[in-house]
Amino acid sequence: MEAVAAHILPHPLGAALCRKDDCVRPRISIVVPTFSIDQPLERNLERWTALEVVADISIILVGGQEGEAVSSSLARYCDRVPFDRPSDWVGRDANARRSLGLQRALERHSPDFVLMTDRKVAPTQGALDCIARWIWLADPEFPGALAGHYRDTTQRSSLWANFLARYADHSLVRKNPDFGQEGYLLSLENDCEGDSWPVTGALMFTRATARLLHEAGGFPKEFKVSYEDYSTVRLLIERGVEIDCHPGFLVEHANRNSLRDFAREYLRTGWAAAQFRRAFPQSEFGRRRLFQAQISMLALFLGAVLLVLAPLYAVGLGVLALVAFGLLNAWRSGLPEAMLFGPVFAMCLVAFAAGYGLYLIRQGRLGSFEGRLLFQA
Repeated sequence: MEAVAAHILPHPLGAALCRKDDCVRPRISIVVPTFSIDQPLERNLERWTALEVVADISIILVGGQEGEAVSSSLARYCDRVPFDRPSDWVGRDANARRSLGLQRALERHSPDFVLMTDRKVAPTQGALDCIARWIWLADPEFPGALAGHYRDTTQRSSLWANFLARYADHSLVRKNPDFGQEGYLLSLENDCEGDSWPVTGALMFTRATARLLHEAGGFPKEFKVSYEDYSTVRLLIERGVEIDCHPGFLVEHANRNSLRDFAREYLRTGWAAAQFRRAFPQSEFGRRRLFQAQISMLALFLGAVLLVLAPLYAVGLGVLALVAFGLLNAWRSGLPEAMLFGPVFAMCLVAFAAGYGLYLIRQGRLGSFEGRLLFQA
């Protein structure tokens, strides 16, 4: 665990972050936005309760259907918060739920630390060890945060579903965040560090950070298509919070496993890249994502022109590009099946560019038509 300590204490005043009263058990509030309470959710929550070995924990469940109840083994931890989604709401409401859960945690549970996670996320033993080490060393009154990354360990009966799950975790242009072997410290000065920013499915912060976020209005509710995670991260680092993106904080998360779901997700990502750039014009990360969207659109336009002028040449060049992408993926990941990542990447590229173009055409207006296209198509 010494490597963990090196990540946890990057600040020049790191020694001051150590807990001064080792006899007091820290309090952790775990906030989970959810639409329903079912067995998969309860199994994941049971794994989080292992943190009780090192802390007093409470679980704030935001949402759920009327009449649902958690199992008796979880009831003593859980604080249910109802969420009434407005009838005219278009898009995701996860950040609205998270803000409500954060408010409940601060008002009723007085946590030293707040852990944000999702209903489909479960900790590995490495994640639990990393959190235990962090809460032992970190000062709740210091504005800091610890971020984790995803891996899909679900074994499905369909070879195709397993293939898409591996793409999400191992592609060069992957869907899930990956901090590599070393991790990095994310701050306002180096917000372009790493192409994968943290997500709120595995984000833990101190009481001081929780208060900063709450006083800023909570999790950005205007991001209702995608990038609700990235907008939260940007909000935090703009307020001086340093986020330790630690490779040891690894959680399990079931990826989407159909091309339609992938396409819709990348369509939303293209929309959100444009929205993020408009909301945070100083962000290098936002500038890079916008550049990626613009290059994607340019590549598609040039490809369409070439297809009209020289069809055979265009097809040959496209096949060559996909094969090269597959070879590079296979070399980087060590997975033979990564040779076939090219076509999936091409589909994601088209959807990403289309989402960016849709945002420009609609000037960011999210109405019923966009809602059907982005979430129900």
